[in-house]
Amino acid sequence: MNYLAHLYLSQADDDLALGNFIADLVKGNQYKTFREGVAQGILMHREIDFTTDNHPDYISTKELFKSSHGRYSGIVTDIVFDYILAKDWEKRNRLSLSEFQSDVNTLILNNFKILPLKTKMMAPFFIRNKWLMLYAAPDTLHQVLSRMQRYRGVQGNSGEAISILMKHEATIKKAFNSVVDTIFKQVVIKYQFTSKSHQSNKNSKIIRI
Repeated sequence: MNYLAHLYLSQADDDLALGNFIADLVKGNQYKTFREGVAQGILMHREIDFTTDNHPDYISTKELFKSSHGRYSGIVTDIVFDYILAKDWEKRNRLSLSEFQSDVNTLILNNFKILPLKTKMMAPFFIRNKWLMLYAAPDTLHQVLSRMQRYRGVQGNSGEAISILMKHEATIKKAFNSVVDTIFKQVVIKYQFTSKSHQSNKNSKIIRI
């Protein structure tokens, strides 16, 4: 899963969302240096990734993008899943995607001091370029894939990946829904009950289909 999906699965819990957002840059036991709710979010992120990576529908979706991105097909699948989520966003969330981006920006700025260094360096670009909104359309998704090739060495054919997405979108959407349903049943519900900040949150803004 990529940024948008991880934040969505945090279910409007600020600490879980922050932990999910920074988790890729927190290695090993470093999560223990963060306050409890954020640490739980980091562990939640890892469990979401483990569940996703081993889900048969995720694995079959990765295979679709092997021709365009080879060993990087998993990264492309994560981004494409964010596209599927963004496209149906208003069916899943009471907030618009723009409002959700704004809330995440505020969360980042309010907790800037505790962010890992690389996250601090990335945050201005995330906020200014409205990264969460870039996944909502094929043309901007193409830009995301092209930039990943330019700046992160994710080699592949972005145009071919978009063509594969357009051809198999219904199948990919079904796979995404299956993966998300499993994550809600196996991961999200567990962290909802362990997060103190979620227990005190009476007005969750995120809803499921």
